[in-house]
Amino acid sequence: MKKNILTIVIMALAIVNLVLTAVIMFSVVPNVNKTNNLIDQVAEIINLDLEAQNGNQKIITADDLENYDLTQEQVINLKKDADSTKERYAVINNISISLYKGVDEYAKVKTTIEASTSYIYDVIRQAFSAYTKEDAKNNEEVIKANIIQKLNEKFGDKVVQDIAFGNLVYQ
Repeated sequence: MKKNILTIVIMALAIVNLVLTAVIMFSVVPNVNKTNNLIDQVAEIINLDLEAQNGNQKIITADDLENYDLTQEQVINLKKDADSTKERYAVINNISISLYKGVDEYAKVKTTIEASTSYIYDVIRQAFSAYTKEDAKNNEEVIKANIIQKLNEKFGDKVVQDIAFGNLVYQ
């Protein structure tokens, strides 16, 4: 009789083990597969970013750029200092915009840019007028980056690569 009870207990434990294994198979394994797929996708994205940083992107050289010069002098009212009532100005001469010749339909884009010089002057004015004299001096690179971003939004991504101010004076 003791052997039969022991056999029944072992059989019951085997059936419970089988049921728990089935539950694990149907509930845990699909989630693990989804997690593995997510990890694989993230790893692919990271590899793509690493490849882009390692040189799979085209390097833009000076031969790929064309300068477009704006020769009109621009006088821009700057934001007033908190402790000063004196008007401050930025005077810009000889603005040069570096355009990337490798974009699609470059001739059409360049014609559009040549016809939009007043827009370019307005973008430059807006970028500088948001700063006080001291802030503008300290943040010239940020101002240039904002101008480039606005011009690329208007004329197409990566068209404008750089902007240079030949003569920038703060008064």
